[in-house]
Amino acid sequence: MARKKNKNTDDGILNELITSSFSRSSRLLSLSLKAGADAALLSIKSFIKSDEKSELSRRFLIDQATRLTAELGKLKGSLQKAGQLFSIYGEHFLPPEVRDILKSLQKDSPPVSFEVMMASTKRSLGMEKFTQLSIDPTPLGAASIGQVYKVKVPGDKHTWCMKVQYPGVDKSIDSDLAILKRIFSILRFIPKDMNLDGLFAEIRAMLHREVDYSKEADATEQFAQWLASDNRFVVPEVNREFSTKRVIFTSFQEGYDVDSSDVMNLPQSRRDRLGEAILELFFMEFFKFRTVQTDPHFGNYRIKISEDGQDQWVLLDFGAVRTFPQSFVKDYHSIIDAVVFKKDAQRLFDALRSLKIMRDDDTESDIQSFYAISKLIAEPFLDDSAYMWGRTQLAQRAADKVKSLLYEQGIRRPPQELIFLDRKIGGLFTILQKLDATFAPRPVLERYISTMMTGPRA
Repeated sequence: MARKKNKNTDDGILNELITSSFSRSSRLLSLSLKAGADAALLSIKSFIKSDEKSELSRRFLIDQATRLTAELGKLKGSLQKAGQLFSIYGEHFLPPEVRDILKSLQKDSPPVSFEVMMASTKRSLGMEKFTQLSIDPTPLGAASIGQVYKVKVPGDKHTWCMKVQYPGVDKSIDSDLAILKRIFSILRFIPKDMNLDGLFAEIRAMLHREVDYSKEADATEQFAQWLASDNRFVVPEVNREFSTKRVIFTSFQEGYDVDSSDVMNLPQSRRDRLGEAILELFFMEFFKFRTVQTDPHFGNYRIKISEDGQDQWVLLDFGAVRTFPQSFVKDYHSIIDAVVFKKDAQRLFDALRSLKIMRDDDTESDIQSFYAISKLIAEPFLDDSAYMWGRTQLAQRAADKVKSLLYEQGIRRPPQELIFLDRKIGGLFTILQKLDATFAPRPVLERYISTMMTGPRA
């Protein structure tokens, strides 16, 4: 039976989860009714004191976003995950105040109690398999969809990571997103003339993929095969015997956080090598495999520091994997060719028109605006010189430029495929900035641009 309340212990651990669609919707509907009343009051105040309209609206957005974010964090599952995604994709439409507050959902959330999680694990694995496991009750991490534990199996020399899905997550995705879409409208987070059906559908499909851990196991094994001969990367081994749709077992991998002092104190040459490797991995994913791990969260990576200086990236999570059509990869190749190699705004317009980002009736000003933001994003690749990632604030400058173009000039928002790819690129630039890497990225790009696949994926 679904539990009715979220209860916390003094240390912030959730002892119960709201799992029924009705109860989750009721919590958010109650929030939306309060927001509706606040919105009506705001309209009255704005009418009476028109000079205060802007500040009142800003306070309203901050208050409502704060309340919503707190509720999403407690409810976890697809609501919290969707909030995380909108904090990233919202660069293209959410008010800055809302987006900044939703970003707090990207941090580790309070864990759910061991007892609740193990009850779900028993149901998924079956008692016979479950009783074989020796599980450390302190989770290694708590995320939106599940928690990770360190596990030993008697007679097995390996140490395993067991990711367990929160109960009821897979059953509440559609209802969660439906109510979230309604709340975004009530709270005035979405422009009235903007249709987000396509983006909500994309996020819905992504969530349904992510809650199927058997697909994540497949993707993990596929990437392990693709990268088997590249000693710069470590992909965990999947234990199929103890993996199900809601539980996934992978080999435990030692490593340091990307932003840890151990990594920051590595010599410049080693951080440069790590930076070049993670950039090249992206080009491999997109141009060679056409399959990209689209979640560049720092928690999805570890760095294994080696005594011989051959440090490695540990790639931990393959839940948010997206395959891009060959036609899209070719169009994106044309964008890069126009901006990086030809430096030609008209060629860029032709490529963007193929992606339906631009139309024949767009003005010269529109074309130049897109060319300006494209050149900014491509800044590290415009010549053969070494790029100092740690000193440029490129990810933030690009985000600010996109925001300016969207809100001040009203340029057309990009298609979902480009938004998901932008998410990866922005996160990648942030990782390179954190590493304070310095290297010439253009030759890395040229290796993949010149050998873009024309047939099936590798």
